[in-house]
Amino acid sequence: MVENLPALIDAVQKNCTIADARHARDMTMCTFLLEMREYYRWEMEIPYGARLPKDELGDWLNARESLWDTVEEEEFAPLPLSESGIDPFHADAINRALIPQGLVYSSGLGSSANRILSWPNSSAPKCAKASRCWWPAANMRAT
Repeated sequence: MVENLPALIDAVQKNCTIADARHARDMTMCTFLLEMREYYRWEMEIPYGARLPKDELGDWLNARESLWDTVEEEEFAPLPLSESGIDPFHADAINRALIPQGLVYSSGLGSSANRILSWPNSSAPKCAKASRCWWPAANMRAT
């Protein structure tokens, strides 16, 4: 497995939080609330059909927005996959290190050239529950 996996997970999660802080509020209110509702469900591992606790969800959303206020201006962290780290938007270099370990990473530009880190929510690795930005390579399909 990846050497120092906890440090990799922490760097990826930090970058996801920074990307969220910079761009989540660009959505319309309705889309934002629906996306955050599903993000909460994923992060808390609540089954899709289960009812979400309104008060806890509201508290979580307030805390998430407060966190975003603290990280919005931070620089993206290099991923600790080499001595000097790898820029989180050099997905090819990152995948050269991760694919032999059975992992895949994705990053790029979204609408309006917003930097994003992407993932399929349903296949997040159990060892990296907190990280939304990488997943087991076995879950990827060639297109």
